[in-house]
Amino acid sequence: MPIVPKALDLARDGIIPAGAYRNMDFTADDTLEDPTVPREILDCLYDPQTAGGLLLSVPEALLSDLLVRMADAGVPAVAVGAIRPREEKLVHIRP
Repeated sequence: MPIVPKALDLARDGIIPAGAYRNMDFTADDTLEDPTVPREILDCLYDPQTAGGLLLSVPEALLSDLLVRMADAGVPAVAVGAIRPREEKLVHIRP
């Protein structure tokens, strides 16, 4: 997941919006956090100010073509996850 470097600096300094903690609490039962993921990254992932509305889901077979077309159009994009068969936890945060 791309994170703005200044956001990581702020998270390291403990400057976290209160909404991030509410997001952590709300999703705790459905999220598995790998213990090797640094705390400041987790804090940024739960930040309510992120552009979650800009996430897009596409079939895996179309992903490469979509990323090329978006790059050609000058739109920055990266793949940040995959939909897999349901496990005990809905979201897995891994390095």
